[in-house]
Amino acid sequence: MRILFVSRNFFPDGVVGGAQLCIKFLTEGLLKYGHTVSVLSLDNYKHFGNHKTYGIAEYRTRLRNPYLPSGASLIRKAVWHLVDRGCSLMAKDYRAIVKEFKPDVVNTNVMAGVGTSIWQVAKDSDIPIVHTVYDYYLLCLKSSMRTDGANCSRPCRLCRAFAMGPARKKAIS
Repeated sequence: MRILFVSRNFFPDGVVGGAQLCIKFLTEGLLKYGHTVSVLSLDNYKHFGNHKTYGIAEYRTRLRNPYLPSGASLIRKAVWHLVDRGCSLMAKDYRAIVKEFKPDVVNTNVMAGVGTSIWQVAKDSDIPIVHTVYDYYLLCLKSSMRTDGANCSRPCRLCRAFAMGPARKKAIS
């Protein structure tokens, strides 16, 4: 089976997080069982080949959404979310990678920056999608489901409109 893992950041320099470790362990295990795997990741540079540290096949492409440093203005944050959740700036890159790799299944992971257009690309190619949840990005604009230091009991009105609405539309369209 050919499996394409999709994640916002697959081990960029200095980052070792839970989602990245899970993808690393999954790809290594699936390779041992004879599957063909690759990781599609977004970063500030483009690289197709093997990950320099782990040797896992990867398609690393440039993130087309403007990078937002912490502390960005509300307007810049709004632009980020509108582009990430509503536009398909990355769809052309995704289509080219899916066409080249020809996966049997697409497993999406950390979606911030990836956007939901990968789901449409997979659907258009009749490729099943499995989504692994590592954060609340598809429910919450901040990914954390926390406000003022406390857990949210449910998504607020803003998150229902701008986080959940676009994700639902892509998931069922």
